[in-house]
Amino acid sequence: MEYLQIFDNKKRPINEKIERRFKRSLKNGKRYMVTLIFIKNSKDEFLVQLTSKQKKNVYAITGGHVTYGDDSIKTAIKETKEEVGINLSKEELNYVGTTIEEKCFCDIYYVNKDIPIDNMNLQYDEVESVYWLTLKQIKNLIDNHKFREYNIQPLKKLLESI
Repeated sequence: MEYLQIFDNKKRPINEKIERRFKRSLKNGKRYMVTLIFIKNSKDEFLVQLTSKQKKNVYAITGGHVTYGDDSIKTAIKETKEEVGINLSKEELNYVGTTIEEKCFCDIYYVNKDIPIDNMNLQYDEVESVYWLTLKQIKNLIDNHKFREYNIQPLKKLLESI
């Protein structure tokens, strides 16, 4: 059972948790948080994962939910290691900003790093495969409804900042 950290409307953690499956039932004034980590290589390509069948086989950016007692930085480092086997340090993470959904904050991080796909260790119950894709290729996925919808607004926010 996974418990998520609850935050107030000002993005401050409060001493409450909720089971992940009940996250959409949060009352007004309370939100959970996810983090997305956009990794870009020196060829101006972004790391994109094809999620597993259990995760609906959609193209997405590495990320995850902030669990109880964690923060977005710790989650970014943990999820990147778990999902694609990439070790990141706090110093490598560049905070881009936060998008806000009805019940959710999404903290966005950006990393410049060259990592061969062969060196990645995928968590196959979540990630089927990974690719280095150009923005044009990502836009094509978006246009064809193959890119995770909740990753589109954070991508736009990232592109405004870099």
